[in-house]
Amino acid sequence: HRGEHGLALCALEDLVFQGDAVNSHPTLIMNLVGMAIVSMATNRIESLAPSLMVENQGGQCTHCVTRNQVEALIRRLIDPETPRAALLGAMRGERMLVYDIHRSTLEGSISPRSITFGGITGPTPLWERLAQWPIIPLHILNARWAINQSNAFCRAASFTSYKDVEKTLPDFDDEEEPSELRRFMKPIGADTFWLFERNFVLHFRLVAMRRMVGLALAIRLYELDHGERPAILADLVPNYIDFVPDDPFDDPGQKI
Repeated sequence: HRGEHGLALCALEDLVFQGDAVNSHPTLIMNLVGMAIVSMATNRIESLAPSLMVENQGGQCTHCVTRNQVEALIRRLIDPETPRAALLGAMRGERMLVYDIHRSTLEGSISPRSITFGGITGPTPLWERLAQWPIIPLHILNARWAINQSNAFCRAASFTSYKDVEKTLPDFDDEEEPSELRRFMKPIGADTFWLFERNFVLHFRLVAMRRMVGLALAIRLYELDHGERPAILADLVPNYIDFVPDDPFDDPGQKI
C-alpha cells in the first residue's frame, strides 16, 4: 500500500480472518486452503513487522497502524486454540466421510468402481452387487481398518506438539505410493491416508509461523517503546504478550 501501513495491515488482518474462517470448515481440503491463505498473510506480515509504523498514544498519523490493531492481531496469531480446533474439525469431518462412503458402499448406494475410477456416479447395478458379494468380508475389513485409522488421526489432531503427533499417527509403509496389492486389500483409504501425515507437518509449520510472526509484532512494539529490542522473549510478558508460546516442534511446554 505504498507506505500506508494502516491499510496494509488491515488487508493482511482480513486475510488471516478469511483463512481461519475457511480453515474452520470440517473438511481436509478446506483446511489446506485455509492454511494457504493464512500462510500468504503471515509471510507478508513478517516482512512488514520490522519497519511497521505504529501511531503514538494520542498522536496523529494517517498512514500508521493503531496499537490496538497490532495487539489484537498478536493475540489472534499466538492463540493456540484456533488452528488446533480447525485441524481437529477437519480430521473429524474426514472420519465422517470415510464412514459414510463405506456404509453407502456396503448398502449398494454407491459403486466402489465409481470411487476407484473417479467420481461417485450412482447406485451399484444388480449385476455388480452380485459380483461383489463374495468380497463383502473384504469391504468390511477395509471399513474397520479405515475407521480405526481415522480415529488415530483425530487423536493426533488433539495434540499441540508434533512430537506427540508422531507417536500417535498410524504407521504406514515408507513407499511413496501404495502398492497394487494394498490398493486391492484396502481400496478405500490406501491412496489417501498415507498422505495425511504431510497435512500435519504443514499444520505445525503454519502454527510455528503464526507464533513467530506474532512475536515479531510484539518485538516491534517493544522496540518502539524502549528504543531497543528485548534481550529475551520473556521481557515481552505481560505488556506485549500474555505468555511466550510453545515451540510446536519441541516437547510440550518448551518455549520458542
